Amino acid sequence: MPQLATEWTIQHYSFPIHDPETALGWYCTYYLKIRTGVPFQCSAFGNLATADVEYCFERGMVTGFSGDPQWMFYEPLLNGVSHAYAKGTTISPENNLTERVWVGKCIDHAVESNGTHVWFNLAFPGAYALFMQILSSPSSSIYSKVWALSLGRTNWNSTWGDSMTGQLTATLRHLRSAAQLLP
Repeated sequence: MPQLATEWTIQHYSFPIHDPETALGWYCTYYLKIRTGVPFQCSAFGNLATADVEYCFERGMVTGFSGDPQWMFYEPLLNGVSHAYAKGTTISPENNLTERVWVGKCIDHAVESNGTHVWFNLAFPGAYALFMQILSSPSSSIYSKVWALSLGRTNWNSTWGDSMTGQLTATLRHLRSAAQLLP
């Protein structure tokens, strides 16, 4: 990820900025300006766009399973370690459509993009020193959104709301199983 950003800034807030749709408080935001003209290995998928970066992080959080490295994004971005624990409280999105949609909105609002930048809104109170290291890890690899969607798999198609809750439910089951193994 660092090779794809030409510059970055970190904005810390004296008081959390509350997201009106999710009620999460953002304690800081990491802004990354994405390099232009970076081609994908297969030229059929064109050049890297900020939407590709946003999609990869959101897709990883939606479709991640227990044991994969996407769990590292839940603590800084959602102030929780899994879909089942966010905003500092235990929730039950596995059996509750309203909470599944809420978790989807939290993920969607935690990673945003426009034509030039991608930004990460962190709900973790205080500084999260390891976040740049996490962004530098292999779990932060970026691929073409068009390529991922062209595979025709039944995983997340990048839409939010009720349609994504089936995949999120499967992910929740795996995360809950992994959480039960923790001390």
